[in-house]
Amino acid sequence: MIPGLFVSYLRRHHIGLLALGIALTGTAYAATLPKGSVDTRQLKNGAVSAKKIKRNAVSSSKVKNRSLLAKDFKAGQLPKGPKGEAGASALSPVPSGKTIRGAVGGDFHAYDGFIRDFAVDVTLPIPAANALGDDAVSVNVSGWQNDGGQTPPTTTDTDPGCTGTPANPTAPAGKVCIYVSVADNAFDLGGCSVLQGAGVSPYGFQLRWNSTAEGDTLVDGTWAYTAP
Repeated sequence: MIPGLFVSYLRRHHIGLLALGIALTGTAYAATLPKGSVDTRQLKNGAVSAKKIKRNAVSSSKVKNRSLLAKDFKAGQLPKGPKGEAGASALSPVPSGKTIRGAVGGDFHAYDGFIRDFAVDVTLPIPAANALGDDAVSVNVSGWQNDGGQTPPTTTDTDPGCTGTPANPTAPAGKVCIYVSVADNAFDLGGCSVLQGAGVSPYGFQLRWNSTAEGDTLVDGTWAYTAP
């Protein structure tokens, strides 16, 4: 072919040759895209459907932690875990063998020689499993500590099962044990029912004591109750 005609030929057909070259090399170019160059911004919404994802291509290591919620799964896809124990309710009695604890005490002014009898009532946070009478509430004063110039408390209302301490109150089944930690001018401490006479109640108990001198009278301590 004459050189001039060849040049003219190239000029007329260079667009077609360029298109052919791009078509022939397009696949190779796509296969060499830099890693991470295609992200969510380059993907049209709905462009990647379930059938376009290779089976088992999305594994646990490719799923961001806490990115999937229960609503993202069909009913029955998530296994049910073991059923937990029922929570405690203030409307139900103390479960058998369980212990509840609290604080008890009072501080009064014995302003003359005639004011000698004191008492405080304690409400249980949940009802006791058994009603509490006078014989179900006892006092332990062995853990008393002198805070400075105080008189030791006394009691005859003891129970051999009250073996705890003010810092770690315990109680035998069906009983309330009161552990005195601080006291002054408080004698003959005892525990009893909150109801009159021989009445019993699962809702609380009473701590009572006497004073023998004018001035302040005080008792502080802890208690424990264990359901039978």
